[in-house]
Amino acid sequence: MRNYFRTHPEQRKRHNESYTKWRKNHRKKVNAHNRNYYHTHPEIRIKKKELARINRPKYYQKLKKLVIAHYSNNTFKCNCCKETEYLFLTLDHINNEGWKHRRELSGKNWKAGSDRTYAWLRRNNFPAGFQILCHNCNWGKRYGVCPHKLVAD
Repeated sequence: MRNYFRTHPEQRKRHNESYTKWRKNHRKKVNAHNRNYYHTHPEIRIKKKELARINRPKYYQKLKKLVIAHYSNNTFKCNCCKETEYLFLTLDHINNEGWKHRRELSGKNWKAGSDRTYAWLRRNNFPAGFQILCHNCNWGKRYGVCPHKLVAD
């Protein structure tokens, strides 16, 4: 069947459309089958968990790099002290309302970390109100003044 669809793409398209329509019309049956299969094949669950454990950090780093590149205009520098070490850079809410934003993203459980924030930024086309700071400047801003500005004075 696979070879047939390779040589007859119009048939493949028609088959895919009818299959999608059938699944849509028989949602309960499909869900029951999937649930049963999931519970009777624990090796599938184990494999999915292992793949997620391996791939999640890679995805997080890729997403972080994308966000930092956007908000630093591809310079990968702190907006305050011009630190360039990638591992030291982080996202900052310009109006100091990061806690409100994390609360909106996570609801009541407060578990929205940077990974959810980065994904939200990408989904929403990188809205304004964010900047890239190094961790020192970010914490200094939290307490009033960036430590680099104190040293410069």
